[in-house]
Amino acid sequence: LAAVAPEDRIRCMSAVDRFRNLGQPFTLTFRVPVEGGHRWLHAHGHAERDDDGRLLAYTGTTADVSALYLALEAAMKDARELGV
Repeated sequence: LAAVAPEDRIRCMSAVDRFRNLGQPFTLTFRVPVEGGHRWLHAHGHAERDDDGRLLAYTGTTADVSALYLALEAAMKDARELGV
C-alpha cells in the first residue's frame, strides 16, 4: 500500500483490512505515482475458503487502466470546453 497515491491510500487500506480480517472481496481503482504523473490501477480480490470456512488462498487481479482514465479525462475536458 505504500505505492498507492496518498489521496487513495486510506480508502485502499480500509478495503484491504476488511478483506484480510473479514474475508470480504474488494474491487478498487486507485492511483500509483510515477515519474511525470500517475498510473491508474484496478484491483479485485477475494478469499478462497473450504466447506468449513477455512482460508485456502487469497486470489485476485490487478490491471493498468490508465488509458481508460486518460481518455475519460480528455472527454470531460472537451465537454467542459463545449459547455456540455
